[in-house]
Amino acid sequence: MFCKGKKFVILSPILVNIKEIENDHNKYWKWKIFYYNPEDKRLFPPKRNPAFGWTINFANWKSIFAFVLLLAFFAFILGMIESRS
Repeated sequence: MFCKGKKFVILSPILVNIKEIENDHNKYWKWKIFYYNPEDKRLFPPKRNPAFGWTINFANWKSIFAFVLLLAFFAFILGMIESRS
């Protein structure tokens, strides 16, 4: 639906401006690549395009800690592979 040059979409019975949704969502992305939302408690929230997987919430220390643990695990595995060859 179009109204005076602006794009609108109907969500249930509510008429919502798409730009308002995009601006609200964009405020949590720093430099458009780092997700920073202190209110979001998920460890790995979906990326801007959910088809690309998940990202880290840099405002959540648990998310950063889980990411560091994941990196340490892979470094350990690579170290074990290198030591055997």
